[in-house]
Amino acid sequence: MVKKMRFDRTPSSISKYNYVVVKIGVSVLIMGIVFHLFFSISSGVDIIKVEQEGEITLFVKEEARTPSSSSQSQSSASVEVPEVGGKCDIFIGDWVPDLSGPIYTNESCHILDDNPQNCMTNGRPDTGYLYWRWNPRDCQLPRFDAVRFLDFMKNKSWAFVGDSISRNHDDSLMCILSKGCNLLREQHNHWMPLLPWKELNRYLDLAYRKCLQLVLNYLTSSNHKATILFRTVTPDHFENGEWFSGGTCKRTMPFKEGEITLSNMDSMFRNIQLEEFQKASKKGSKNEVNIKLLDMSQMTLLRPDGHPGPYRHFQPFAKDKNAKVQNDCLHWCLPGPIDSWNDLIMEMVVNS
Repeated sequence: MVKKMRFDRTPSSISKYNYVVVKIGVSVLIMGIVFHLFFSISSGVDIIKVEQEGEITLFVKEEARTPSSSSQSQSSASVEVPEVGGKCDIFIGDWVPDLSGPIYTNESCHILDDNPQNCMTNGRPDTGYLYWRWNPRDCQLPRFDAVRFLDFMKNKSWAFVGDSISRNHDDSLMCILSKGCNLLREQHNHWMPLLPWKELNRYLDLAYRKCLQLVLNYLTSSNHKATILFRTVTPDHFENGEWFSGGTCKRTMPFKEGEITLSNMDSMFRNIQLEEFQKASKKGSKNEVNIKLLDMSQMTLLRPDGHPGPYRHFQPFAKDKNAKVQNDCLHWCLPGPIDSWNDLIMEMVVNS
């Protein structure tokens, strides 16, 4: 049986529609952040400092351009896999049991103190969601190697640009990297005015496409030689309501491939993203800007069990077992499924 998360433009779903419009507003916000980042990157945007002059800022990898420098664009999601004698799509596969468990815990990663994604400290009673790993259909995916990653990133910069999901991923990567060395972390938050809500409601798909075009055109026209990982939409798993209307996520097992499909709205977002990515990839290759697709939609769709749910709050049922609390079925527990994103980044950026 295929489960489909639906989106209907009916009077009963107006609140959800407005919620989706907020996502479009966030896209406009991201556009402003990207502009700020690239205007200031020549003077450095320090997020993490690693050994001497080496530094990492998280999600846009950038090096100083020299007249003799050259690179080849690698926009494909496929990677070389000697074990199977060819290439495979690392974003198509299933979650398989992994008894080794997570690389870090809520006790070993101190940045999780008071973090709403710290599900274990906040009282989540089950731990089965920790013992799964992403398994591409036709190849093996090595686990993230923190020492090798840090060595590869010496004298380079790496920056996350995005919303709270990007912050969630940032925390995941920091927890893994902090196992190997001491890191100094800085954060930069930027805000900008949003487009009028009425205009966004009227032209939702056009507004979203325009936001992507503005950001990607700017990046691919940059004078910086950069590697950009462009992440696709990651769906939520609210059931029996939304975040504002009592929606929950009580599942404790992953879906199998084919058991669930993207909602109409998320499919629309993803299709637009893929179309604009293809255009940007061609343009970027002419300017030595290497843009790669980080297609997380399908693999995250299969993990309804990996969200904080009510455990975004500290011990929400300690005083009342029947307490009504707001659930978080969008972000990811730490440790949790989002840690596998780093395995994919390792494969795309370092191993490739």
